[in-house]
Amino acid sequence: MRHPGSTVLRRGRYTAICSEGFCRGDTADGTSGLERGIFDILDFVLGNGSHDVPLPMDLRRRADMIFRLSSEPQLRDALILAVEYDGHYWHKDRLETDLRKTACLRDMGAHAVLRIREEPLDLTSALDVSVPRNPTPQLCAQLVLAHLMHTLAMRLDTEVAVRIEHALAAASSTLDKTAIHCRDCRRLLRQIQRDGRSCVLEAHPARPRGPGPKVCMEPEHKQHPRQPRGCCVNHLRQF
Repeated sequence: MRHPGSTVLRRGRYTAICSEGFCRGDTADGTSGLERGIFDILDFVLGNGSHDVPLPMDLRRRADMIFRLSSEPQLRDALILAVEYDGHYWHKDRLETDLRKTACLRDMGAHAVLRIREEPLDLTSALDVSVPRNPTPQLCAQLVLAHLMHTLAMRLDTEVAVRIEHALAAASSTLDKTAIHCRDCRRLLRQIQRDGRSCVLEAHPARPRGPGPKVCMEPEHKQHPRQPRGCCVNHLRQF
């Protein structure tokens, strides 16, 4: 529900909600219909999602989407995934700002940060997903799920990984391969479309896995574990 004193700015598919003393139009942050659609699909598959979440240490900034990936009701050892949508129009000159926000999300407890980057924006890490101009929520969500499947599968709870695979197998249409820039995603989706399953889960542990250490997903460092910072545990509960 919108605050009684809030104002809505609409610019194309972008919708910014402003409240007294705070204008989203000035910060270029906000919620688009596309972003909301992506969240709804991802939350249906992944579960335990929150949308447009204020960051505990800076209430002026918000995380687009936060998912606590675990099949346990208590969410013990949940892997906390932050997903950001970066449209080209609003983010074409904001790379440094986007990188600072990624670092802020990691400092506040996110184990992984995945940015959906609209072409021709450059990717900021190996976990990012590139999407064509003016994408649909369905296309973005499918690419995110496929990318999670081969980048984070071994860190996911088994049940969550199975739900992702089933969702990809149940898709009513196949993606145009020109929209899939990641070679591993193309291979994974082709296998699921052909066999109804992927080889990823064959090597997946039978028991749930915790989030493990934080991992730096910069392309040149993606194999090296990054130890959690001291403040992270205190901020996990605030998402």
